[in-house]
Amino acid sequence: MILIFILISLNLSIQYYFKLNLIYLNTTLALFFIIKNNKHLALSFIFCTLFLLSFQARLNFKTLEKNIYKIVNIKHFKKDSKTIIEAIDNTANTHKSYFKNIENIFKVGDTVKIKNQKIKLIKRSFFSKLREKYTNALNIFLNSLNPSYSHFSKAIILNIKSEITKYEKTLFQNAGIAHILVVSGLHFYLISLISYYLLLIITNEKLKYSILSTILLNYLILTGFTPSTLRAFLMTESLIIYKLIYGKINLISCLSISFTINSIAFPETLNSIGFQLSYLATMGISVAVHLKNRYGLNKLMSSMLTTFFIQIFTLPVIYVNNFDLTPISVLSNLIIIPLTLIFLIITILSLITYYSNLNLFFLLDLINAYIFQTIKITATLFSKFFIVKHHQIPTFLTLSVVLITYIIYNNEIKKIK
Repeated sequence: MILIFILISLNLSIQYYFKLNLIYLNTTLALFFIIKNNKHLALSFIFCTLFLLSFQARLNFKTLEKNIYKIVNIKHFKKDSKTIIEAIDNTANTHKSYFKNIENIFKVGDTVKIKNQKIKLIKRSFFSKLREKYTNALNIFLNSLNPSYSHFSKAIILNIKSEITKYEKTLFQNAGIAHILVVSGLHFYLISLISYYLLLIITNEKLKYSILSTILLNYLILTGFTPSTLRAFLMTESLIIYKLIYGKINLISCLSISFTINSIAFPETLNSIGFQLSYLATMGISVAVHLKNRYGLNKLMSSMLTTFFIQIFTLPVIYVNNFDLTPISVLSNLIIIPLTLIFLIITILSLITYYSNLNLFFLLDLINAYIFQTIKITATLFSKFFIVKHHQIPTFLTLSVVLITYIIYNNEIKKIK
């Protein structure tokens, strides 16, 4: 079963990104292994053929018509009553549109028609309505938080980035930690980690993971069903289901399963830069985990190696899309991610104490204000380091590969001795 999903994901990737039709090749291989009486490989290539046919049919089916978009972010400017709406089309390309006097009319997740600088609501899904109820309930709590960091809480909990200042975006980007401002796999991992430890009192594994899946589904709804959050949810659920079935986690297998589901269900997202970076980053993590287990690396070395591999695996996409690289993120993430985890834990505790113990709520609120200040100070320090410009990326990639080769070679020698 594991081999099937790995083969399917490879076939889908090659067919989409390299424009090669592999249906006939897989059909031929399936027939060949049927003749050879190799049932496992024959079944694998039969499934590959079926999934490729489904994928091709799905690509030809447009989910959104011309001028029809799905809103993924809304930013209001009270000063001049202007609103910026970010929406995706049927190829997952993001478009920005500017409107006046439409505050609180449209919501993230709405399907709208945008034409000639006019916007019209086409459909508001059930999940968008549910998210609105969740958001309204949580806004009472979030608006009670210290103003110095409440906007950060909204960004990582509700996926509302409109209140993050331009200075903060630039600061986090230069420090190599801009990903914490966009709800993604990292946030789903942190939420699942916190939830898992809270559920340790439950001994029934199936019940525990069912509750965990429900929590993650509600977090998905809360964050607006955007392509990045949906992708993160699919990946996390793949890990949970795999753990339940096999009793362990294999990142490559879960990555293949998640990629296959995402490709068939939402093929328009395959062209998204975020999609490509997300899956390449996970591949980097899986390689780092393998090396950690093989060489028995300590936590610090393992964490640095993981961030380093994420950089290496995502470099081709960064280069092709004319982005710069912040190599200092290898170190900055070692500090910022644990701080973000603590921030999330305290935010959850703050939500509980807001309705039960106001004195404790104010104390936690103060602690979180200092944590966010620490995150900003740390980001400021790391933002001073050099940035690898676009034209320098091939050189940086070459040096990185040489360094990784040396590390692996050195550890292999030690292992032999």
